Amino acid sequence: PGLESLQETLNLCYSLEAAGCSLLTLHGRTKEMKGQFTGPVNWEACKIVKSRLGIPMFVNGGIETFQDVERCFAETGCDGVMSSEGLLEAPSLFSGRQVPQDQLTEEYLQLAKIYD
Repeated sequence: PGLESLQETLNLCYSLEAAGCSLLTLHGRTKEMKGQFTGPVNWEACKIVKSRLGIPMFVNGGIETFQDVERCFAETGCDGVMSSEGLLEAPSLFSGRQVPQDQLTEEYLQLAKIYD
């Protein structure tokens, strides 16, 4: 990705930072990349934006496994990683462990009883 294609994103990020934003989350896909048009996440663009900001930046998009989390940190230099669909399928995604859904459900229900 050239800087020209990222300029609008960079300008928005600079404006948000100047207005006092203390952390940004950047999704590595364009608004057109959804549904059947979803494509690979552009972590190179995220890396460029991160390198030009003075505040922490999280990256979202393309995080399905713990290996994706590690790769995203390594490839973008981001400060944090977010996931949506990956966490819906594997709530223990960020732990790096495979925890069966029924075990997580049982633990949740026990905690709900304790802290209700």
